[in-house]
Amino acid sequence: MQHFRVPEIFLGCFLTIAVFSMGMIFERGRQPPNPNQSIPKHEASSDSQKSQSPDAELTGSTWLTKDASGFFTFGLVLVGGVQVLMFFIQLKYMRRGMDDATVAARASSRSAKATVAQARIARDSLEKVQRPYAFVFGAFRLETKQKNQFTVPTTILEYKVANYGQTPAVIKSVGAEFIIRQDGAVHAPIGVEAEHPLYTSPVLPPGDVRTVNQMCPDNLVGGDIIVDLSEDEIYGDRIATVSLKPPDELYFRVIVYYDGPFSEGHKTSACWRYEQTTSKFVQHGGREYNYTE
Repeated sequence: MQHFRVPEIFLGCFLTIAVFSMGMIFERGRQPPNPNQSIPKHEASSDSQKSQSPDAELTGSTWLTKDASGFFTFGLVLVGGVQVLMFFIQLKYMRRGMDDATVAARASSRSAKATVAQARIARDSLEKVQRPYAFVFGAFRLETKQKNQFTVPTTILEYKVANYGQTPAVIKSVGAEFIIRQDGAVHAPIGVEAEHPLYTSPVLPPGDVRTVNQMCPDNLVGGDIIVDLSEDEIYGDRIATVSLKPPDELYFRVIVYYDGPFSEGHKTSACWRYEQTTSKFVQHGGREYNYTE
């Protein structure tokens, strides 16, 4: 069923009224003069047959066939009716054309949105493929190192930072800290010193693996230095132990913030817990503390 808007209906009505108004004007033009007007005496004395209006005999079909103004008025009415009919037919086809144009515009809009979405997906995919991916791993044992008998021994924890992405990683900030907790909740570590190797050389090329040594506070190391020749020949010279008062536990966490050539705001985190029974650090916290973003 065809529906028209209110302005279109009013326009058709106004056109019809205008046609009938023109017919009424023609009809009014052929009416006799007002009988109340004064008539000269010499005209009043004319023949009685002429005193009657010639239009008095024009009734029914006679009005249409013998009176010129009536014929033309009827013609105008017919023309007006045809025009109104053509007007509504034209509106019908115009509405169909508008509906087709609306459908085409909506399809074009959906196609444009799909193109934009595909372009965004392609861009995001390219960024994910081409971005750097930094990882922190390799923390294992505390080691006490001493260059010679005249130097003070230092206890360190060695770990590695690597870039396994396809573009260089630019280090922006590094946090690394030994944390003693009782509930296992490990807060974000504090920043490292300015002489940290990731600050002195902040660009990690693709495939670069950087070894970093984190100094262990002297108050954490207690007891004698244990030497295990079966393992120390592989992992180092001397293994240090940590004395903790239960229920205290020792954690070590690292967070590295970095950017890429085409992206920014990346972060990688790693966390370990110290096991006193084995004097080793094991991964702790799952995805909450170990991730790459």
